[in-house]
Amino acid sequence: MTKWCLLPLLGTVLATQVAAGQRIMSGQRVRVTLTSDSIRMGVVDSLNQDRIWLGPARQSATPIPLTQVRRMELSLGRKPAWGKGLALGALSGAAVGGALWLAFISGDSNEENKGLWAAVFLGSGVVGGALAGAGLSVILARDRWEVIPRDRWAVGPAAWQLGLRLVP
Repeated sequence: MTKWCLLPLLGTVLATQVAAGQRIMSGQRVRVTLTSDSIRMGVVDSLNQDRIWLGPARQSATPIPLTQVRRMELSLGRKPAWGKGLALGALSGAAVGGALWLAFISGDSNEENKGLWAAVFLGSGVVGGALAGAGLSVILARDRWEVIPRDRWAVGPAAWQLGLRLVP
């Protein structure tokens, strides 16, 4: 009976955690857009009510007044689109393999095993293109950013009390 009472409580705790959103932690990578439309990226050293100290990793931080900050974004890491690269690479490889197969068989009309050669050229084109496309998409991965609302501009973990996240 008690486990049925605890399940709604657990759901409430998880829902409030998801609804509360992300907060800025010291050491996280952020991108700050200033009111002058300049953008600064760096690692958060600290943040108080007036300033954020931002700097490159393992170097001295530079203070930026929060009155000059228009937007703050938190880095969520890099997101490679390897699935898209795999598909586009496979299609491109199939086109190149097909073109090579047509060039290979166009000179000789008595060529036997045209189907076998088609499979070899198309298959190797698809596999090679897919691998190249997936590899390039991992290399050219883009950064993902989440906009942090102004009411969550605080450094450190949130305080928990009775399953609810409180903003100090």
